[in-house]
Amino acid sequence: MDIKYLYERVCMQAPIEQDRFLAAVNYTVRELISLYGSDYVQRDGPVRPLLNVNSDPGIYEDYEDALYDNVMYFASNESNYKTDFVAHAQYAYHNVWRKKNKGKRIHREAW
Repeated sequence: MDIKYLYERVCMQAPIEQDRFLAAVNYTVRELISLYGSDYVQRDGPVRPLLNVNSDPGIYEDYEDALYDNVMYFASNESNYKTDFVAHAQYAYHNVWRKKNKGKRIHREAW
């Protein structure tokens, strides 16, 4: 996921300082992990906070729209972005869940 592109995309709509942007992205990643679990949000390794826009958060590409919506919510305080964040996050979670569990069958009380 290209955080620098995401930063430019947010700044075109609502100018935001780079420090506030990074704090909003880090908060959003923690929020996604608390909602869906690290197995379905992070593609590799433990949580690592972003220190600059050239860093990689290590989350699945499916969550890019959800990240954008939540950062835009912090930048502009419009509640429509929070609603879109919830919808995009659920959609991304379902996509990741489907990819990770493809071909598996549910057996009695276990996979």
